[in-house]
Amino acid sequence: MIALQNTPYFPQDPVEPKYFVGRDDIISALKSAFESAIKGRAANAAIYGERGMGKTSLLIKLKTLPPPGCFVVYCPLSSESNEKEFMDRLLQKIDLDYRESLPIHKSIIEKIKDFPEKVESFSLFELSLSIKKGEVDAYRAFLESLLKLRKRGFKGAYILIDEADLLTTETLALIRNGIQEIRSIYGFPVGIIAAGKQRLTKRLGGKWSPLARFFALMETELKPLNEKEAFEALTIPHVDWKKDAARHVFERSSGYPTVIQLYGAVCYLRRSSGVITKELVKKVDNEIKEELWQWFQNSWVDSPSDLEAKCIVAVAKHGTSATYSQVQKIFKKVPAPYLKRAAEKHILSQDERGVYTLPHRLIAEMFIEKYGKTS
Repeated sequence: MIALQNTPYFPQDPVEPKYFVGRDDIISALKSAFESAIKGRAANAAIYGERGMGKTSLLIKLKTLPPPGCFVVYCPLSSESNEKEFMDRLLQKIDLDYRESLPIHKSIIEKIKDFPEKVESFSLFELSLSIKKGEVDAYRAFLESLLKLRKRGFKGAYILIDEADLLTTETLALIRNGIQEIRSIYGFPVGIIAAGKQRLTKRLGGKWSPLARFFALMETELKPLNEKEAFEALTIPHVDWKKDAARHVFERSSGYPTVIQLYGAVCYLRRSSGVITKELVKKVDNEIKEELWQWFQNSWVDSPSDLEAKCIVAVAKHGTSATYSQVQKIFKKVPAPYLKRAAEKHILSQDERGVYTLPHRLIAEMFIEKYGKTS
């Protein structure tokens, strides 16, 4: 593994908001949604995309954009969460983000007349403790936490949920019911922006199901960056890149933000002059592939068996994705059980159309190099 910390690039972490590039349309739309919230109306949005597309970086960028009076909490998840677990996590994050956002909102909060507490004294600790003790259910805690924000003088609020795939359907239903009540009965505009790998509408029964309609009125898939955006991502930290060097990165990365950041970090560490050239970039191509390969292996539940590896190589030979019939033509056997196990081991992903996918073309190349000789 390469030590990548001492560079102005972020291959292993979310990109700092000041270095964020692209996604102009969705940022503009959601910035308008934040502004609408303080005028009395909030909307919801669902963002989805493959690994490495920058979903977390986008949410962190969005967190910097609300106008005074619109409270935004960023709530990342790391494991599957039921109603109680999610609400405990959310209350902790509201507490933390309230304090962090005080410089933006303090002037509005201080306008509240006869407020009995200091502006800084906001806390949901007792409410969180009541959930753990079973004295308050998750739904009531959700309502009370949002009403406490309204009492502080906020005109609206947004909840940004990262890794929303980890929320149970029951938790999503609780969120919907709570927000509908807080909007309609209490007149407090609250919106949800949920980001995950899979389409929320597909998971929740199609775009016409009531639950899917609530979350995905505005549904956006994050696509790879274009060449202009890739060049901007490489040069925005004030690092000089030759245009043909940046073009080579764009072509090899396929526009995936994480891979672009990895190229940026490794080239920055390996540079011998002030300008990064195409010659240098080509020299680190194999190093990039090996680094990505190690990251990919670390995400596996287990290594593939020989027959599973042959099926995965069959997918890799089609680029990054292949249908069942395409795999079968190369594999020459019934591939179903091996493809299923490869997906269970988090080596392949499978979508609703039955297409099997590897996360990136460089991973596909490495799979052929590592396992292709035995196929």
